[in-house]
Amino acid sequence: MLDEYFSIQIQDRKLLAIPQLLENYVPPLHRLPSLLVGVAEGLQIEEEADCLQSLGAEVALFNSTCQEWELVDSEETEHSHGVSQQQLYWIMQHILFPALRVYFKPPEDFTADGTVMEVASLSELYQSFERC
Repeated sequence: MLDEYFSIQIQDRKLLAIPQLLENYVPPLHRLPSLLVGVAEGLQIEEEADCLQSLGAEVALFNSTCQEWELVDSEETEHSHGVSQQQLYWIMQHILFPALRVYFKPPEDFTADGTVMEVASLSELYQSFERC
């Protein structure tokens, strides 16, 4: 089930593959032990739906961007596995936001109740400035 649904491959007590949610994005690898502990101990295996929900939550936590306390100084990134503030901004600008633009399709009721709203439309802004 791990390989089929989440691309987590374990064979002979060795981790062979972890899920890649976005192309060109490598999750913070210092969280790998937490993912393995969460998969080994934190799953609710009584019900399949609960198991998939808790496994999905573990994978999402593993792939989330770094928290402020996880960031390192720019000089330390060569010698550690941490991410600097500048690298985090680059990841968000060049990987996460373009992926959101392409893949994020909120349900229609999100726009109706104001959960998601369009702030600006680039094409409409261009049309406005063309008139000036």
